Amino acid sequence: DPHSMNERYRAAMVLAGAGDAIGYKNGDWEFCLSGTAIFSELQSLGGLDEIKVKPLCKYSDQADREKLFSEIAQHYKDCMKDMGGRAPGTTCMSSVPKLKPHLKGGYYIPFNPRYHFRDAWTKYLESRGLLEGTSDPVFPEPYDFKERDAFYKKISFSGWGGASGHDAPMIAYDALLVANDDWAELCKRAMFHGGDSDSTGVIAGCCYGAMHGFHGVPEGNHKFIEYRDQLVKQADRLYDLAYPGQQSVTEPVGASQGDTLEDRDIGLPSDSQKADCDSSHGDSQDARAELKDTPEGSSSASNEESLRALENLMLEFFNPPTTNERKREIEELLNNFVQMKDAWKMCLFFITHTQNEYVMMYCLNVLENVINKQWLGVAASDKMEIRNSLNQYLLANHSLVPTYIRNKLVKLVVDIGRLDWPHFYPDFFPSVLQLVQQSDTALLGVILLQTVSEELASPREDLSMARREELHRLLLQQVPTILQLLNNLLESVLEKHRHLVAATPPPSPTQRDTKSSSKQSALMLFSSSPIRADTLLSSMFRSPGRGAHMEALPPLDDASQQLSAAVLTCLAHYFAWAPLSTTLTPQLLSTVFHFAAFGCEGKTTRGAGTSSTGTYSTQTPYLGVLSMNCINELLSKNCVPQEFEDFLLQMFQQTFYLLQKLTKESSTNSSGNRLEELDEDYMEKFTDFLRLFVGVHLRRFESNPNFPVLEFLALMFKYTFRQPNAEGFFRCLDIWITFLDYLSTRLQERSADMSSILGKYQEALTSLVSNILQKLLFRFNQSQLEELDDDTLDDDSETEWQHFLRQCLEVVAKVAELMTAETFQLIWDPFQEHVEAYFGLEKYVTNGVQGRRLSITAENDCRRLHCTLRDLSSLLQALGRLADHFIGEHFAERYANARLLVERLVQVVSYGSKVKLFEVSTETVAVLQQDFIQVHAQALAAIKAYAHWLGQLYTESVRTNQEKEQFYNLIVTLVDSMAPLINKQ
Repeated sequence: DPHSMNERYRAAMVLAGAGDAIGYKNGDWEFCLSGTAIFSELQSLGGLDEIKVKPLCKYSDQADREKLFSEIAQHYKDCMKDMGGRAPGTTCMSSVPKLKPHLKGGYYIPFNPRYHFRDAWTKYLESRGLLEGTSDPVFPEPYDFKERDAFYKKISFSGWGGASGHDAPMIAYDALLVANDDWAELCKRAMFHGGDSDSTGVIAGCCYGAMHGFHGVPEGNHKFIEYRDQLVKQADRLYDLAYPGQQSVTEPVGASQGDTLEDRDIGLPSDSQKADCDSSHGDSQDARAELKDTPEGSSSASNEESLRALENLMLEFFNPPTTNERKREIEELLNNFVQMKDAWKMCLFFITHTQNEYVMMYCLNVLENVINKQWLGVAASDKMEIRNSLNQYLLANHSLVPTYIRNKLVKLVVDIGRLDWPHFYPDFFPSVLQLVQQSDTALLGVILLQTVSEELASPREDLSMARREELHRLLLQQVPTILQLLNNLLESVLEKHRHLVAATPPPSPTQRDTKSSSKQSALMLFSSSPIRADTLLSSMFRSPGRGAHMEALPPLDDASQQLSAAVLTCLAHYFAWAPLSTTLTPQLLSTVFHFAAFGCEGKTTRGAGTSSTGTYSTQTPYLGVLSMNCINELLSKNCVPQEFEDFLLQMFQQTFYLLQKLTKESSTNSSGNRLEELDEDYMEKFTDFLRLFVGVHLRRFESNPNFPVLEFLALMFKYTFRQPNAEGFFRCLDIWITFLDYLSTRLQERSADMSSILGKYQEALTSLVSNILQKLLFRFNQSQLEELDDDTLDDDSETEWQHFLRQCLEVVAKVAELMTAETFQLIWDPFQEHVEAYFGLEKYVTNGVQGRRLSITAENDCRRLHCTLRDLSSLLQALGRLADHFIGEHFAERYANARLLVERLVQVVSYGSKVKLFEVSTETVAVLQQDFIQVHAQALAAIKAYAHWLGQLYTESVRTNQEKEQFYNLIVTLVDSMAPLINKQ
């Protein structure tokens, strides 16, 4: 059936857009981490059947590239110009600028040729029982929102389900397997989850449309989406290519307003609009005549009639039963109206006298065309009328009109300023600054300031180079004032909500009685595991820039939270491009750090509530994430203002304060680990902050005796080993590697002071190695380590356990570069203990009819043996990793330890080959056999790592005519141990 097939082509394209828009929902649902919360909000809106995806609703970045396959590179670059508010990802943002459409091969960008997609899909299909393609899919029970969110996160590449190329189609496919032809069920699984829901929604919607057309899809979900007519046209083109000679079937197509619309909301149709829409068709002929024949310079009554006609036309246009032919007639009428000389005057009248959102947006688009394309030819008096009218309407209605209308008005006002300020519009910037300073218009002023930054800091290429440079220079002159005003707004929010606890300010971290007391305090920080430094540190540091501790930060009311979020977002935008070396003040830095402390509050503080000032916001901790964005922008720019020492001291104190809050004991969970209660996004941002702080600024103050670096390392140590997941722990280890690299460089530059520098950090570094070893040994950390997968290989051909072990051992090896003997001893002591246990296993091996068996059968004994063998394998790898530190110029100096180690490794290899525990069977625990194999394999790998040392020993024995017999005995023992293992096959 051509009609049915053509409809499915169209449905595939249109429902892809619908799935994208629904999954995105103004960014609220794409960036919500709970599918349950999304579904609850959906129910509060009346359910899926009542959802209307407006034509004034933006897609996310995914659906804005529908022309990709016709002119791939050029359209990618074109679409990036319309990414405002669409949340493009980092891969998209970083890759598109590398495209060079006009050069040969310019559509190539670097990529990583790995096999993660294939491996991930193979694992997924196995979990669903679909790998062979001969059975129905199998799903766990229960498999509701919570379980799906966990599964989607598990299969993701970076913890955000649907954000990568393998898991987005996987989640969509998973949803399609269950939903069949049930659109509502598909949305629950593919669009209402705690991951990248627009990416999965666009794929699932496309597949659903291809299979089932529009069957079961509420009209409001797809009839009014942005770019609908373009999607339908593309579908018809694809259909014509697939079925040449069969004409596409004409069906109603929605409006094309994608290039100018600003809304991203998903809203419900009002009752009045529905009623108007139902009754508008009968008046269409009159509306056509009234709009077409309205004379220039018309009276107020005539304008009212034209407005009624325009409202009826717009409602008819968006009414689903309206045919394509009728829509084209209406489009022609609207286009003819735009061509009228003074159409903008009528649009100004319409905007101020209508409640119809479609009419508002249409009129704003007409005005935008005048401002951006005809402005040079507009009379000065007309420019002033347009400018004053827009400003007055925005000021009077900014809190009444929908968000997308407000943002469009702001954009038009800034566009005028972009063209006329300061020569023909001198009060543009003063008026914006005045809005920021008034409480009832502060939010509007901040939105204007951010739009100014977006449009003036890097103006579009439709302006001359001279004008662009002038705008940048003029805006730069305003930056100090802008930052001061934004700081004042944040300060006012803090003053409004600050709950202070009267306390005597403790001494500054830079005030010490004596050097000996400082050294003693430092040693106390690393004297135990975990660190028992809470009391010492709490008496040492205070909240920066304040007279008293801010112990508990209450949730802000909704208005304050909305204003604070807008200010912090605006600040991050200015921080991204403005040279802050002369504009950043200690006051602003302190204020931003205080908002960063909101992220330190646990998840239990997020519940909604009431106060004397109004309703608490449930999103207050998110301000911490926005604040960390600002701080990280500063640190990544290597920014150091003129108050050099004061700036560094202040930043150091504020870092201490946040670390103290994060590592403070919690009374709301059994573990006492506060980090388990915090938002994952905030934790990631804060870890990035520490990485930048250590990598960029540590070198500036580490050697200054007034800075308590050891105490900072103690808090970072605590933060590292309290990370609630492996990824967070790895990121912290990267920070330690950065610090160790810096320390190595400093030792090379100041070799004369090596002993004093190492002495300063010896306790800290030995404590770091000791705790890493405890972290990777089953003896101390079995419950967490058993959760790591040791079967599935990743892109680097490592299991999750192997990756964890390698990351830990890299840090140990870095410390060994600085303190080889001490690090060796920390590994050697537990290694000796485990080797002795290993050597004692021979007596538990019995020979019987069924072969050699292990007589250890008790469950607890087997568990202890399993842990011992796993730990022995890890310690063998750790010792092998140190091999480079015993050769070359270090051979003679470290000969004693190396000889002791190599002799012991040879004994382990010899014992393993002799007793052959890897061939022994066990009655109860089959895993022990694999443990025995691993121990022997790691012993062989470790002795292989010391082959260079053995070679150097031979050279030295020949040169000095000493140690020849020892070398000979080692080699003979090794050959005798390994020869029986070599199989002829």
